[in-house]
Amino acid sequence: MIIYDANRFGLASLHQLRGRIGRDGQPAVCLLAYDGIEIDAEEKLKVLVDSNDGFHIAEEDLKRRGPGEMSGYKQSGLPSFRFVNLINDFKMFEVAREDAKMILANPKNYATLIYRAKKEALQAKFTNV
Repeated sequence: MIIYDANRFGLASLHQLRGRIGRDGQPAVCLLAYDGIEIDAEEKLKVLVDSNDGFHIAEEDLKRRGPGEMSGYKQSGLPSFRFVNLINDFKMFEVAREDAKMILANPKNYATLIYRAKKEALQAKFTNV
């Protein structure tokens, strides 16, 4: 499969297209062709060359294109949140995910676990400054 102007697609879309070939067990090749004009194109496409991890590729796609609007017409770009930047504050979402895992694993004593995790995170943040 040859994908022409691959730099015009999002990484998640390219990863999905790449996954559509070679499904019958036969060897397959996916070539990503681009004109080389865009400065970031080679770096962007290298993410696909270096990884088959869909989560990593989607994260890179989010960093590069932004999430778009939750309800609206924009499919890329940064939303206009007042207090949160989805790219710069990504660590906050990772901490929230870890908190959710702890709550689900220990529903009876989740308050203590969250307090401990927050305390450790704050200590780490201010010790590394």
